[in-house]
Amino acid sequence: MIRFVKGALIGLLVALGATVFMLAYVNSPANGNDGPRTFAIQRGDNATAVAMRLREQGFIRSPSYFLLAATLGDQTRSFMPGRYTISGSMSARDILARLAYGKPEESVDRVTFPEGMTAEEAALRLEEFGLCDADEFMSVVEDPEAHGIDTRGIEPPTLEGFLFPDTYFIDEMTTCKSMAKRMTTEFFKKFGSAESARASELGMSPLDVVTLASLVEKEARLSSERGLISGVIHNRLKAKMLLQIDATVQYALPERKERLLYKDLEVDSPYNTYKRAGLPPGPICNPGTAAIRAALYPEKSDYLYYVARGDGGHVFNRTFDEHVRSKRGAGR
Repeated sequence: MIRFVKGALIGLLVALGATVFMLAYVNSPANGNDGPRTFAIQRGDNATAVAMRLREQGFIRSPSYFLLAATLGDQTRSFMPGRYTISGSMSARDILARLAYGKPEESVDRVTFPEGMTAEEAALRLEEFGLCDADEFMSVVEDPEAHGIDTRGIEPPTLEGFLFPDTYFIDEMTTCKSMAKRMTTEFFKKFGSAESARASELGMSPLDVVTLASLVEKEARLSSERGLISGVIHNRLKAKMLLQIDATVQYALPERKERLLYKDLEVDSPYNTYKRAGLPPGPICNPGTAAIRAALYPEKSDYLYYVARGDGGHVFNRTFDEHVRSKRGAGR
């Protein structure tokens, strides 16, 4: 009997200690010096996934105690997908209340992808809005055939270039695969038989046209110059000149740079048009309809060069000597 009472007392003390410890945990911040940051709850996240990511991002110290507090408060199914502003200087209790009872700052009923966005940037935007995991989206992009994405016989290396930039409405059924499929379907609404026929007239494949359009999208800052820039690219291809487009080097590098260095132009990549002749093996971004049209209907000229002026526009030249003078005038 004494042994039983002793055991019960020990058990009670352990439980009391655990309760006190949990209360101390949920009422204290993980990082008192932390400022407001964005935290995304993704569609389909359960309480465990939320707790683990909170710990990974430094908002809480213990996923286990966070989950226990959520379970005791019957809050494990209360999390709405979206973006929330929280801080590690908040207590775990306050963070739990914010996520369980608050509304996300950003509406997740639609998401916009601008022209020129890369597939990787689109993946990060989807993750930021809590719609799906970026790596999961990229796995669909990088192997469309395995995920049943119809590319109408074009067979591109990835879905880069075929994720049509637009605003898409989403719901609770949206997944990485369904999002990629919708974006690709939307692309082929814009690029149909007429566009494929025009590509044939130019002696190009549809993949070539979309790749060229992606170069135009990245190079042209002014809509009025899309046709001219497209014409220069077409002219250089016909003349069998290296395209030497900076945007292709940026795409080849592990991380984008504010300013390319000469050593960057030596990067070993099939996308480096300073080293490899012709078009890159695939698009370097997802172009909009205007860039695609410019690729299909380039403005005719005898220009072979252009250099950025610094105000978004370009100076176009016919000869290399003119181009060198223009570069000097632009301070390059």
